[in-house]
Amino acid sequence: MDELKSMAVIGGSDLFTAGTYKISDGTLPHPVKVITGYASGVVTSMRHRLPGSVNKTSTITISGSDGTANISYGADLLSLPFVTDLYNTAISFVSAYASRLAQAGVTLSHFTQAQVETLTLTGTSGTATIAGVGGLTLLASFVDDLATTAAGFVTTNAAAYALQLITLTSDGADLIFTSAIPGVTFTAPTITPGDTDLDGSVAHTTAYLNALVFTSTRVLFPTPTIANVDGTINGSIVTTGADGLVASSQEFLTTTLVDGIDLFMEYPVEEIVIGGGSLVLHFIK
Repeated sequence: MDELKSMAVIGGSDLFTAGTYKISDGTLPHPVKVITGYASGVVTSMRHRLPGSVNKTSTITISGSDGTANISYGADLLSLPFVTDLYNTAISFVSAYASRLAQAGVTLSHFTQAQVETLTLTGTSGTATIAGVGGLTLLASFVDDLATTAAGFVTTNAAAYALQLITLTSDGADLIFTSAIPGVTFTAPTITPGDTDLDGSVAHTTAYLNALVFTSTRVLFPTPTIANVDGTINGSIVTTGADGLVASSQEFLTTTLVDGIDLFMEYPVEEIVIGGGSLVLHFIK
């Protein structure tokens, strides 16, 4: 196929020879409802938007603690170096490439999810040692009931956990540990009973993650891939939805268009391939 070209002629006419054209206003593809052909040429394919088309979204969940990875996006190779932690790594990547991808009609964003661990207290008396989170080892003491015990542990120790960038709250008998920096991991809590039966169980409520999200509702875009270059940084990709554009099955395709034939499109057209000859096309928004 010829190099992608732009048809920036909404409301006017121009002569087009063989090639692949993105119908555009100079920035993003611009829907066209009617194309009128003059002279003689062949339209070999066309892409148009279906109403209610689903967004295509590719989500790259990144992992690792050092090094560099490459994200391949069509012919582009986008460098993903590890920066301090996964959160800052993703932020830096978005800052470097969001504007570049926006010019192609694709939104690049960062999705982050904070790690949450829940320790549910059990028992009726005594003390227990809570360890692991933030490298701290602290004592919980039973007072009146489990909800009061959990609230008292928060009052006494929330500041110490905050210094380790972990937020501690309680809800009934639950002690809830949340990363203050989304996407930065911490060690899950453990609990060891002391002199009586105060104890508990741990639930890994929410896994930490950082992800890069490529989204488009307007244009065709290639599904990205990721490959480690050095160190440990890498990622996994999930793609949902589909490109908002689909190949047209109009009957006029691959037939020679002659002077004065009007092509009325049922859906807005965003890409056209002229296989041969030349056409003077008029576009109506």
